Amino acid sequence: MVTHANFCWHSAESARAFCRGREVCGTLIDRELRCSLEVFNHLKTAEFLLVCLLIISGGLNAFLYLKDYFAPPIGESLLVWNVPADVTPHSYLFATMFDTFRMSINLRANGTLDVYVFTPTQYAAFEQNGGRPSAYVGYYSGSQISFEWNLSTGCAGYVYVIYDPGSTVLQIVPHVTATYSPSSVSTGICSQS
Repeated sequence: MVTHANFCWHSAESARAFCRGREVCGTLIDRELRCSLEVFNHLKTAEFLLVCLLIISGGLNAFLYLKDYFAPPIGESLLVWNVPADVTPHSYLFATMFDTFRMSINLRANGTLDVYVFTPTQYAAFEQNGGRPSAYVGYYSGSQISFEWNLSTGCAGYVYVIYDPGSTVLQIVPHVTATYSPSSVSTGICSQS
């Protein structure tokens, strides 16, 4: 809607039709019209963005509300990681073992890699020792590693590290899944307290 003095037009065409034959409408109205149309277009963009944000917010709120009422079915596997990654020499990737899930970790690499499973305390010591483990719960080495981790079904107390011990960049092709399998009792390090 474009306004000028006491007149209100619903489009640029109706404003131009009103101005035909009137000298005063020349440049002054055209300038105001262009300015008003720019403001109108910006408002349409802002309204569109606001509607999009409201839709996204509503979807997120619905997800957060419903996730508390619908747990994944027991035994259903969820793909956690399948995107290839590179690890530079003497560095590592870090991930957690999900609480209430059985983890299936399958890794292929173009060279030898080391996988350590740590408790939080062991991981802190690993960090303080410059990437040299003093203790670990699990250890796997090779260019193809495959293992299941069940101790996290009743405990959120494990992390795993994929370490490149060599002198070349490792290209890792992962296939990591998590299967919902909650334990009725504490497991692993959580059962020791």
